Amino acid sequence: ARCMVDFVTRDEADANRIREGTALIQNVTSGMNAVIGGHARCDASRDRFVFYYDIAYGSNKKICQTYHGRDNAIVIPFEEDYLPLLQKVSTTTSNREDGDWNPDSTNIFLMAFDSVIHKI
Repeated sequence: ARCMVDFVTRDEADANRIREGTALIQNVTSGMNAVIGGHARCDASRDRFVFYYDIAYGSNKKICQTYHGRDNAIVIPFEEDYLPLLQKVSTTTSNREDGDWNPDSTNIFLMAFDSVIHKI
């Protein structure tokens, strides 16, 4: 992992900072298991919620429900309610001159998250 950091960074100050927080994992599922499981272990209380989008990587749902319970693993229904909005934004702004991401797209993901938060 440390050699990889040295390879992908140009600045030694960045390399020193990143080197300590880098770990190699076998695959995405084991990485997500480590992150979501670590989140669950930070507080033994079962009063914490974890949110995931219905368009997320399939194992995330199972991992969230395993560590946080079915009642505390909250799905954000993006595909049916918000994906059409995202598709409209991507087609109307595909000619952006700067080639950067579109803040309207981010706002759609935040709207979906916000709609679920207010229902709890």
